[in-house]
Amino acid sequence: MNISVITTKRAYEDLEREGFIDTVVGKGSFVAVQNQEFLREKRMKIVEDKLSEAISEAKMLGLGHRRIK
Repeated sequence: MNISVITTKRAYEDLEREGFIDTVVGKGSFVAVQNQEFLREKRMKIVEDKLSEAISEAKMLGLGHRRIK
């Protein structure tokens, strides 16, 4: 594939550092079991972003907090 060994090694290191894979010396790299707290925080961030967007839209329409339920 003409991919540099250094590039491949760096990609695996990045994946491991970010928690996507676990590497076992002499055995290889495997997909990591996802951290439930990390996944929850990620989903909470999505909810927060959507709520923030909804609040901005409501403000542009001149809606007060009492009209938003």
